[in-house]
Amino acid sequence: MKKLLTKMAQKQRLCLITIGCKANQYDSACLLGFLKDCFVLVAPDDETPADIYLINTCTVTHRADFEARRWIRKARKLNSKAKVIITGCLGEVNREALGKEKPDAIFGIKDRAELVKFLCGKAPEQDSEIFHHPKAGFQTRARALVKVQEGCNFRCSYCIVPYARGRSRSLSKEKVLAQIK
Repeated sequence: MKKLLTKMAQKQRLCLITIGCKANQYDSACLLGFLKDCFVLVAPDDETPADIYLINTCTVTHRADFEARRWIRKARKLNSKAKVIITGCLGEVNREALGKEKPDAIFGIKDRAELVKFLCGKAPEQDSEIFHHPKAGFQTRARALVKVQEGCNFRCSYCIVPYARGRSRSLSKEKVLAQIK
């Protein structure tokens, strides 16, 4: 009985894989900021397999789509019982690119707070339409990332950003300065 209770009390292991640009790297840092207390975080190259693989995707090129599919397959090989969850641009605009890989859940960019709620049981308090965490830039990088703006109002024929991240909007000056501090 004691072993069973100990096992139930243990936190699940979560592995966050980030594919893509600095915006995705910042978003992953935000997710880590909200998820770090709910899970034991493991690196993608860790010998201990994760219980949940969260893949923050890009869809700028077909190569980025390929990388997302490759990580889904790799996660299933590392732990066939693990949950594989997709978020990011691919999850927002091109779910069909996942083909037959069939992740357990998909959360687009606009659904990040719902993703945190899904994983931790409680949505983060967000006082802006931009998903952010006040300490996100310092968690995993030698040089801090600071989010100032999200999205784009231009519709260049070659660019997916306005479709994936929406129209341009900015954090308030106070929130930007709080990140820098």
